[in-house]
Amino acid sequence: MDRYFPEDSKNEAKLPIESSNIQHVIGTYGPSRCCETTFLRIFKLFQEIKVVDNFEEHSISITGFNGLNQKPLHFKEIEPLIFQEVDGKAKIAFVQDVKGHRIAHINYDIHYPSVAFQEVDTIFDKQSFNFILLGFSLSVLMCTIVAWPISAVIRKYSKKSLILSPNEKKLRILVYFICLSFLSYIVGMIVFVSMLSDFSILSERSDIYLRMLQLLALIGILGSFVVIYNSIKYWADKQECVWTKLWNTFLAIACVGFSWFIYHWNLLDFSLKY
Repeated sequence: MDRYFPEDSKNEAKLPIESSNIQHVIGTYGPSRCCETTFLRIFKLFQEIKVVDNFEEHSISITGFNGLNQKPLHFKEIEPLIFQEVDGKAKIAFVQDVKGHRIAHINYDIHYPSVAFQEVDTIFDKQSFNFILLGFSLSVLMCTIVAWPISAVIRKYSKKSLILSPNEKKLRILVYFICLSFLSYIVGMIVFVSMLSDFSILSERSDIYLRMLQLLALIGILGSFVVIYNSIKYWADKQECVWTKLWNTFLAIACVGFSWFIYHWNLLDFSLKY
């Protein structure tokens, strides 16, 4: 329609810089339309947007909102808490709810005015915190699993064996089994998410698969107490190397952190109602 009935592409009048509300709207926002009580809540984490300030231009940009040149779109304030795209028609309106939280109503491309983005006011829901926690936890778990056979081969060729009591051997094997449970759960969830292009997967035919994943997650969460006990036991042993003690501490933190992630994002929800 714009080809035959072009609109005036000039932006509306800008507010004076002194009256700008940019500093009041920058932050992290999450979609209002999302699941909160099922394991599908995890998708909310990957739909967050960030409103950032462009100091030189006295405008704002939003992550993921790029033009045809793949560069971030800039929005300038035309009315109090209302921003319009520079040389464009997209608009963003910010309001506050009854609790004082900011809400962004975005009219651009696939984001209709009815879709609102709510301010993420707690660090535990922010993408940055969760990604750092996931990165740390997965890195420690993977390194622990990979290092196990490598260290066994090194000890075999160097003819140096670990001097462990029967209980210590059982505890060592149990810790690795717990790490393997967490990693198996992660791989299983990735496979499940990759199949979501077919929405029929969210039906009874996937119930057994999800129950198996939940079992792996439950084993890992309960086993985290064993990993914590193992870390305390290492620190109580004065003959152990400091680096070994530190690594087992990192492993305990990784298991607890990933267990919290599973609980916080409802990934262990035993109800299969979506």
